[in-house]
Amino acid sequence: MHSFDAVFSGKGLMEIPKPFAIPMTGEVNKEVFEHWKNYDISLYLRTNWDKLQKDLYGKIRVSVGEQDNFYLNSAVHLLDSEMKKLNTGFVFEYYPGDHFTVFSPEYRKAAERFLVAKYLQWQKENKKGF
Repeated sequence: MHSFDAVFSGKGLMEIPKPFAIPMTGEVNKEVFEHWKNYDISLYLRTNWDKLQKDLYGKIRVSVGEQDNFYLNSAVHLLDSEMKKLNTGFVFEYYPGDHFTVFSPEYRKAAERFLVAKYLQWQKENKKGF
């Protein structure tokens, strides 16, 4: 948690990051919790989708290993669920593997297919310059 506190929390005494929670009790620091909302991508997308939709609709691909060492797959599932409610057109893909082994040939091929499809779509929509 110290690394998360260092990145996402405000500074406390002697410029030391404020802890999100007390490790022994699990009690959450409500001030720090509110500060962490500044980094909540799901909250940002949900709050600002009306402004972002034109630029982002269908252009985001999120992929993760289902055995992620840092449990990021759980966060990705939550984001996937929220983005479906907004009809973002985002692509969410789940693969076998953990944080360090997910980069398989199947994973790379899917990423390449997504990028090629988006590039061809862009070319079609922007023929004027070709």
